[in-house]
Amino acid sequence: MSSVRSTTFNRNEPKFQKAVKDFGHVSAAKVLSDIDDFEFDWRHGMEDDQLRASYKFKEPHYEHRPYYRLFQIRVGPNRRNLSYRAIMMFYDKQLRAHWVHAFKKENDNEPQEILLAVMRADECWHKITKTRRTQ
Repeated sequence: MSSVRSTTFNRNEPKFQKAVKDFGHVSAAKVLSDIDDFEFDWRHGMEDDQLRASYKFKEPHYEHRPYYRLFQIRVGPNRRNLSYRAIMMFYDKQLRAHWVHAFKKENDNEPQEILLAVMRADECWHKITKTRRTQ
């Protein structure tokens, strides 16, 4: 294990919550449990190589933004079968993260889902900057 990380994770994005809820009760519970496990492992300094092995933690292909970075993990029932994904947006030098999107990978829908995640991250970033300006 490397050093402890002090990242604050946020799951309050309504579109993320709706996406997870739409998986159905059992699948949603497993997705959230896997996210809990990931957050625990992240905060307790699990090495990136171990995160990649355990969660398939990786940066998806997208047009990068200067103010945040997206990463995805595989979650949910049959995680080893690679069916569900959750995407987080790290910002403030990885001190903060918002879960912005979740989806079930089917056929070749991943590129479209990544574009949707980027749109949601952009919306989230807009809210964050707006809040910061009013403080």
